[in-house]
Amino acid sequence: MTQRGRLYGCPVEFALDALGGKWKTVILARIKQKPLRYSELRRQIPSLSDKMLTQRLAALVEIGFVTLENS
Repeated sequence: MTQRGRLYGCPVEFALDALGGKWKTVILARIKQKPLRYSELRRQIPSLSDKMLTQRLAALVEIGFVTLENS
């Protein structure tokens, strides 16, 4: 399995790498409940900086775990 130019031995290895870190699972848990605007998500996770939220959301979009919708 190859993702982002990296070869993974199995899907579990990919999932662990994709969800690694402190914030990605927190973000996914919040948006699993209902779709949220950026500002709503930001309010729900006050200890997460704007920069980190933007970076983590971009990473989740890149791997296909999250999609962006224009309203």
